[in-house]
Amino acid sequence: MKTIFLVANNLVVDNINYISKESVDERRAKRPLSAQGEKAALKLAKIKGLDCVSNIYSSEYASAISTAKYLSSRLEIPLNIDKNLNERKIGNFPDGLKLSYYKDSQEHDFNYKLPGGETINDTKKRITAYMKNILSKSDDYIAIFTHQIAITSFLLNYCEASYNLDDHLILNYKDKVVSNFNSLVIYKLVYDDELRLLDIKTY
Repeated sequence: MKTIFLVANNLVVDNINYISKESVDERRAKRPLSAQGEKAALKLAKIKGLDCVSNIYSSEYASAISTAKYLSSRLEIPLNIDKNLNERKIGNFPDGLKLSYYKDSQEHDFNYKLPGGETINDTKKRITAYMKNILSKSDDYIAIFTHQIAITSFLLNYCEASYNLDDHLILNYKDKVVSNFNSLVIYKLVYDDELRLLDIKTY
């Protein structure tokens, strides 16, 4: 049996004015957790169900690292950072394009992307390859701190994609909705010894 906890913390600082001309992806990677996000990360680290974690991985994003650091410190486990766990790359975001249009386009067309960016399917391929490598290791309990779209892309391996009444993408696993776009969410994936998925739960 193997258990993987996938964590996404969306509580980041929003009221930032960027003076430099960095790309959207560079800005997103550097965006820190909000004060509320730090509190949520600290609370997450105290969850007893995570006491069994023996290895911790994080994307390169500041928000993911800042969330993972508390559990890493409490369990005295090194934090492994890997760019393969980064959020999907947006690419060259043109002036005048609304973020809501971009997000909606990707939710309804998993091959939609901007120049230099990744599709949902691209992200799925990248994350899935990395997760297969993680699952092949001997650790029985693993915590991975990444991001909502990265997680959603990976879960498409197991879930049926559908849309709610607001026409937003949701994921269904064994006739239950497992999509959770809360400010901080934990997905618990349990695999058998043959690495077949047994269950998905959300906290």
